[in-house]
Amino acid sequence: LLTPDLFGLMAITTIVQTTFGLLSDIGLRQAVVQNARGTDADFLNTIWGLQVTRAVLIWLFSTLTGVAMFALTKAGVVPAGSVYADPLLPILLFATGAVIFIDSFYSPKAHMAQRHMLLKGVTIIDLVCQVGALIVTLTYAWFSRSIWAIVIGGALLNTFGWRAIFW
Repeated sequence: LLTPDLFGLMAITTIVQTTFGLLSDIGLRQAVVQNARGTDADFLNTIWGLQVTRAVLIWLFSTLTGVAMFALTKAGVVPAGSVYADPLLPILLFATGAVIFIDSFYSPKAHMAQRHMLLKGVTIIDLVCQVGALIVTLTYAWFSRSIWAIVIGGALLNTFGWRAIFW
């Protein structure tokens, strides 16, 4: 449904977002699951504030990476035919960073479900959201043949998924 160059763009975008996510992981989920104060409202509010702050920083660095790629392309440092020179790359980095930011507003109650081993409901909700996002992605890709099908599918899976809807 999509051309291989679009998958290359999404691969670069995913690498950037995953790298920033891994480098900034401070163990918030683990803190809720293992800490004795894991059910305390003040503790959970602090966790929520930290996850939103972390997402803002990921979005900022993702956007700055896109701006740097744009500047390097305009300066002629990046070869014109390279996936790094694609004019969609900075926009994709900004958009996927925005998805991460919006996704950060989910409730820490999802972590509490893991703490209390309520995994059946979490797993069912996760699978339903994955199937729904896959259907939307394939349908949008079928009609548009656009890379935005992957971005929108990911946004639906993450942002409007089980953490935002059910928690």
